[in-house]
Amino acid sequence: MILFFRKIRQKLLSNLPAGKAGNQVTRYLIYAVGEIFLVVIGILIALSINTWNENRKDRAMEANYLKGISENLEGNISELEALILDEDIQSPKVKEFTNRAGYIKALTLAKRRDRIKLLTASRVLKEEIQNYLSHPNL
Repeated sequence: MILFFRKIRQKLLSNLPAGKAGNQVTRYLIYAVGEIFLVVIGILIALSINTWNENRKDRAMEANYLKGISENLEGNISELEALILDEDIQSPKVKEFTNRAGYIKALTLAKRRDRIKLLTASRVLKEEIQNYLSHPNL
């Protein structure tokens, strides 16, 4: 490609009319402008290739991020499904335990009432025995 542009510049320089001293300066300026043009085109091509490569890298990185997010979401979904399954399995057990806990609480309250009644009865019995025996130290 560089050779192609170089040949075009050489043809342009050779087709210029000869004869004056300013002609050599003109030829040199045309040659310099051609070189600058080639450098600018090369830089633009390099920039477009670099931009394309950066976009490709960005798309690849984005795909990796999305894949990671997807895998994390799938893991979270499976963990939540396992928790829901455990909850479904344990929910009847919890209800049964709660019912039993209520039953146990009722039994405990009943036992406490019975103990209070027994204590009251034992005090009454103790007082009756003391009255019967009429001995205060018993």
